[in-house]
Amino acid sequence: MSCCCSGGEPDDTTAGNDVEMQERGSSARQQKADEDQAYRIKMKDRSCTDVVCLVLFIVFICGLGVVAYFASQGDPYTLIYPTDSQGNLCGRSNQTANQRHLVFFDLLECFKMGPRAIIAGGCPTPQVCVERCPNRNWAWMDLWAREEAPGSSRDVARRKQEMVCRYGDPQNNTQLSVFELVSQGLCAPYYLNSTSVGGRCIPSIFADIPNLLAGIESKDGNTLRTGDNLTEIRYTDIANASSYLSLFLSTITVAQDAFNDVVTSRFLILGGIGIGAVVAFIWCVLLRCTAAFMVYGSLLVFFLVFVAISGYCFWIYFFDVTLQSFQDTLGNSYFTTNFSVYLRIKETWLAFGITSGIVMLIVLLVLLCLRKRLQLAIALVREASKAIAGISSALFFPIWPLLFQIIVIAAFTLNAVLLGSTGKKMFAQTNSTSRESQPCDNATDFVTCQFVRYGSNEWSYYLQGYNLFMGFWLSAFVVSFGQLVLAGAFASYYWAWEKPKDIPALPILHSLARAVRYHLGTVAFGSLLIAIVKFIRAILSYLESKLKGRENLFVKFIFCCLKCFFWCLEKFLKFLTKNAYIVTAINGKNFCLAAKQAFGIILNNCVRFAVVDNVTSFVLFVGKLIVTGLITAVAFLFFNGQIRIHSSLEVDLHYFFVPVILIGISTWIICSLFFSVFDFAVDTMFLCAMVDVSKNDGSKEKPYYMSKGLMKALDVKNQFVDVDPDDREGCCCCC
Repeated sequence: MSCCCSGGEPDDTTAGNDVEMQERGSSARQQKADEDQAYRIKMKDRSCTDVVCLVLFIVFICGLGVVAYFASQGDPYTLIYPTDSQGNLCGRSNQTANQRHLVFFDLLECFKMGPRAIIAGGCPTPQVCVERCPNRNWAWMDLWAREEAPGSSRDVARRKQEMVCRYGDPQNNTQLSVFELVSQGLCAPYYLNSTSVGGRCIPSIFADIPNLLAGIESKDGNTLRTGDNLTEIRYTDIANASSYLSLFLSTITVAQDAFNDVVTSRFLILGGIGIGAVVAFIWCVLLRCTAAFMVYGSLLVFFLVFVAISGYCFWIYFFDVTLQSFQDTLGNSYFTTNFSVYLRIKETWLAFGITSGIVMLIVLLVLLCLRKRLQLAIALVREASKAIAGISSALFFPIWPLLFQIIVIAAFTLNAVLLGSTGKKMFAQTNSTSRESQPCDNATDFVTCQFVRYGSNEWSYYLQGYNLFMGFWLSAFVVSFGQLVLAGAFASYYWAWEKPKDIPALPILHSLARAVRYHLGTVAFGSLLIAIVKFIRAILSYLESKLKGRENLFVKFIFCCLKCFFWCLEKFLKFLTKNAYIVTAINGKNFCLAAKQAFGIILNNCVRFAVVDNVTSFVLFVGKLIVTGLITAVAFLFFNGQIRIHSSLEVDLHYFFVPVILIGISTWIICSLFFSVFDFAVDTMFLCAMVDVSKNDGSKEKPYYMSKGLMKALDVKNQFVDVDPDDREGCCCCC
């Protein structure tokens, strides 16, 4: 301003300032134009999408609350405590307050119907609640023999108190003999030394069955007999019936030792898992340097292997004089189960050589014809690796959807279980010969009519169906929301002009806030489609199980076609919704428009997409094998004592392979979580690059935002003098 008032010529400093101001104004206008034209993510450019679906989702959530209210009317104790033949809960009802264990009069009848009868009910034998399980072996024949002997009435009366009988102590009735108590089903004909398993008294020692049988046989050598019709029970009957429980109980010691090993080495296991997570993260970051080597190296090794196989087969065919022709070896017989016979036939090696040659040519054609596509795949893997390095918190983000998935599954299971406990008690009269049950109208005569199970109310079926549908919807919603958040974070990385300067400070939280504010309806829409298809598949499976054994060949064919169709439809919808969320994260479109654009991009670049998808899957699979194998091998050598670090880290274990297996499985799961994020980052980068190419032309007004490697792979470049795109990435691109 002073130069204007002085009336003199402007000095050099003033002229320089004017020029600088003009350049700044021009630069600001250019930057504003670039920002208006660029395909960047901005909160202010968005609006709420698919609001109707969000409202519908909220209404269905409220409906799930109604289901939870009805489920709360159930009695969960019916699922925890055993129920006797009169429908009393052991340890819960007034009659059985101090009797928390259930005894079966004849456990063999339960075994004949399968182990489920012991756990879920329906065992066709009387059951009573007792204070404690029997601690010895006993059979009624010995007591009956004593009763028949003269002068032993006082001793028999005392020994009758050791019998397990129905409520009311019928053994105190002097008018009933031991034979009548057993034959009328008032008392158990025998019992064994038992252990309480889930409140049910199960025989303890199945491994020593011969000694067990010796203990329950009567002294006079009579065969043990059951109470209803006094049918004979032999040793083989008990041995066969108890085979499943014997196997179960024999593994308890091994399971306890394995659990103790886990507790003893828990800190070492956690340390191994942590090391596995660090190695998996480092592998993701280093993929930018190793992607090309892994892809081309694997294809080259694959090619050379089949070259060697083909050459060997043709050498055997032309130069091995011991081989015979097909006609000379098999004659008129065209088939044999002895495979070694075919190896002595010349035509077999010719077929092997031709097949190997065809595979070799396919690999060679892939290398030659799809070289540009392979370069694009490698460039995208590198770009995804840079994004992971710049947004490292993305690797740990799947933990939160996983936790929410667990909560959803737990809530669904709890509702289903509680709804299953809202039913009324069902009683039935059981035929001991055919083991078929008929419903009882009057459940007062508990000698012939006994409790079977808890039935379901008519309305509970509809509530269970609604609960199942909401379980599918909520589970798909959690997965979809996680995909949208990750897509937004990786898209913000791609569309940042200067990395990491233009990347939001907290990309994951920034994307999460944007998804919650604008796109919950889109998530609800996509997850609803998947939930509907899953629910239809569940209905088909239910109908098929109900018709099993009664359907004809045509019905089986129809069910097979329907199941195959809806399975394919579910896979397609998962694929479509995932890519639709990426487009929504890029430009804020609703689900239908985003799905249409995503499908169009993939359809127009189907070969590129197929190569990128398969190359990425291959690279990540090899990475999982290497990381998991490396960590598992080190854990094996450490717990086996071949690697010693410090004496304080050495532990005494029953089975050293238990922590090794846990570390290996955990490392594989962690690699799967990390690499699933990496795979999603590749998909996001691919769609962003395709959108970048379609919306921008490389001019100064519409520059490409992709890196130099992607430009080279896609054969595009910016048409103005610009800073090297790789230099714009700053510290995010160090390799």
